[in-house]
Amino acid sequence: MRKTLMFLAICCLASCGGPAKKNADGLVGCEAAARSTLTFTDPARPDTVEARAFGPSCANATMVLTVRNSEGAILHTTAQPMAAAGLGAGPISPEQAMTILQAWVALKVEKSSAAPEWMTGELRPQPPGPDALAESDLIRAMYEDIRKQDVAMACYARGLKSKTCLFSRQSPDGPVVGELYHVHAD
Repeated sequence: MRKTLMFLAICCLASCGGPAKKNADGLVGCEAAARSTLTFTDPARPDTVEARAFGPSCANATMVLTVRNSEGAILHTTAQPMAAAGLGAGPISPEQAMTILQAWVALKVEKSSAAPEWMTGELRPQPPGPDALAESDLIRAMYEDIRKQDVAMACYARGLKSKTCLFSRQSPDGPVVGELYHVHAD
């Protein structure tokens, strides 16, 4: 009886999902990953940036970006459709997917004083150009305080014309990482 139940369970698992469907490139789905390191939260211990893409095709893949400290704890994570990378409509080749992920993990570290100023009375930070919109989820006082502290800031592309910048500052409990601002351009 036990062998029969084991055999049925194996047969059931083997039949789940059916045959893999190939995409337009003749590949089974889209799987790609990229990784880099950066000095962001602790100058003595580099952080890791990982990006993965997965889905039925690269044009329909989901991209996940994760920043981890040297101990592997997640500091920041975000996800978006691969199509939001700004390549336009149409198929995305595995090579293009890899290029997108490699660009995504190439975070540029600078100081928070480089973030756009948020003027008194304005609803959001000043955009870097006439066709851009800067936004922050922080209140103005906190945003400007982080800018004045001149802490580490790391920015990554969200598409061809948009980026998100993170900040890292020390607290008694260790580094605090958060989103400082986003910029979208038309």
